[in-house]
Amino acid sequence: MVLVKKSQVDLRHAPVMSGTDTAAPPDASMESARRDRRRSQGRRQKIAQRVASASVEMASGITEGAAAAHQLVTAMGQISRGGQMAASAAQQSLAAVNQMANLFVQARAKAGISQRKAESLQAMLAESGIQIAASIAGIEQNAEQQAAAANRVRELENHAANIGKVVETVAYLADQTNMLSLNAAIEATRADATGAGFAVIADEVRLLAETAERNAQRVGELVAEIRVEVTSVTDTITAAAKAALGRAQNAAIITTHLEEIRRAFTAIAGNSQSISIASQEAEHAAREVQRTVEHVAAAAEEQSAATEQSMRSLSEQSQALSQAETAAQELATLADTLRDSHIGSSRNAEEVATISEELSATVQELSGAAAQIMTAIAQISRGTQQQAAASQECSAALGQLERNAKQVESATLDATTRVLQMSGLLSESEAAIRDLVTGVEAALAEGHKSAVKLVSLERLGRQVEKMVNAINTLSIQTTMLAISGAVEAARAGEAGRGFATVAADIRTLSREGDAHIEAIRDTVRDMQDQMLMARRDLEVLVTNGSAGVQRNQSILPVLATIVADIKALHADNEEVNRGMGIILRAATECARGMENTASAAEEASLATSEAAAAGRQQAQGVEDLAAAAEEIASLADELLRSEE
Repeated sequence: MVLVKKSQVDLRHAPVMSGTDTAAPPDASMESARRDRRRSQGRRQKIAQRVASASVEMASGITEGAAAAHQLVTAMGQISRGGQMAASAAQQSLAAVNQMANLFVQARAKAGISQRKAESLQAMLAESGIQIAASIAGIEQNAEQQAAAANRVRELENHAANIGKVVETVAYLADQTNMLSLNAAIEATRADATGAGFAVIADEVRLLAETAERNAQRVGELVAEIRVEVTSVTDTITAAAKAALGRAQNAAIITTHLEEIRRAFTAIAGNSQSISIASQEAEHAAREVQRTVEHVAAAAEEQSAATEQSMRSLSEQSQALSQAETAAQELATLADTLRDSHIGSSRNAEEVATISEELSATVQELSGAAAQIMTAIAQISRGTQQQAAASQECSAALGQLERNAKQVESATLDATTRVLQMSGLLSESEAAIRDLVTGVEAALAEGHKSAVKLVSLERLGRQVEKMVNAINTLSIQTTMLAISGAVEAARAGEAGRGFATVAADIRTLSREGDAHIEAIRDTVRDMQDQMLMARRDLEVLVTNGSAGVQRNQSILPVLATIVADIKALHADNEEVNRGMGIILRAATECARGMENTASAAEEASLATSEAAAAGRQQAQGVEDLAAAAEEIASLADELLRSEE
């Protein structure tokens, strides 16, 4: 077109000729046309050369774009795998954390129950300890009172011994009276007829003396029997008192054991409180882990969505690059045709223009896809950063959770050790209480037997008293006979003088016997009073001891309750301990998962950096393609103008 305009200007300034000379010579016109064709062909060849160069540049840009797209596909695949790994680890971690949180909730609930139970058992143990101490003190007091009762009964032996000595004297006096009755009979014989009354009196005195002597012997036998029974009762009470005191002293260990158990429960209550605090902290840590894991999962999901978008954009870009490659090849073929053609072709120019338009549309698609890819890469980059940060936070929270689990595990192990220790102490305490009850019951049985024996001794005492009263009656009768004999002797005058002397001696022996009999009576009464007091003391001791036995036996169900509660505590501690083992293993797995997630995030970050670099390279290639397409469009316009 430019050449045509130039030729028109040249014709306008040519000299004017008249007639036939007004038209150019034929040779000149043809030469001008040839020059125009040569110029047009030269421009077409130059344009074809430039189109060929542009198509080469486009092919190079397409190749670079395809290489960048391949890098992007590789990077996106790596990012996708990392996201899937992170998502899978996040899901597993969420399940493990939920389990850990539930286990900590259970541990806190059981710790609360254990603490309340331990505090309740502390009160029970304190009350039981006071009761046992009071019972032991009561048993010791009973033992002392038994010893006092034994001493009181032992005094009966002295009284019995004294009675025995006095009875011997009474028997001796009766024997002497019997001898005097024989003398009286002799004197009666001497008195002949006047001694007939003397003989009767002498015979009566002899009978009374013999009866008194037999009674005295019987009293001696009863006293000897009393002495034997008193010795038996004294030994029995003393042995029972010593045995009860020994059992009480041995039972003192029960209060020591109960105090140790109470202190152990104090420690268990403290452990339970520590478990509650650690579990509560762990619940917060678990919620933090849940939050961070959810962030990891969200970041992985966002990363996955961005990766999918990138892959779709890359697929569209691949199609566009394929179209651009086809267009570049067609341009290269047209450029060769244009260079080799000596005659212009408007069809070729139109084809270049059509391909140029297609290239422009393809470049726009590539540009849009590249922008989407860069947006997705930025989104992935943010996701990997969030994932890395969440992984670090999660690791820190897992560390706190693991420390809490170890604290709980340590507390439960300490509680388990104390529970086993308490079980042993309770077994020993229960055995000691049963032994104490058995010993006290045996002592009470012996006390009851002793009280029964004292009743028998009281009966013996009453028999002695009865016999003594009989001897006293005989003594009175003997005295009366002696007085009667003295009266008869006075009536007989000189013949009764010897009988009077014998009667006086009999009266003297009777008075002496009365004094001894009165002493025996007083001693027997004292014995009976002491027997009664000793028996009542023993009965009171048996009653009090029975109440003490019942109190001690009432402690056994308390200990059984404590044993059952301790077993329940032990079971709860073992369950919590197993839970902590599960938590520690789960925490280790979660920590390993977070490490893998962090590694995947780091790899994804590197892949994202590579993808960003490839994306920038691709964007630059798209810009180059856009420039080449623009140049080709300009060349197509120029080529079309050259064909006009």
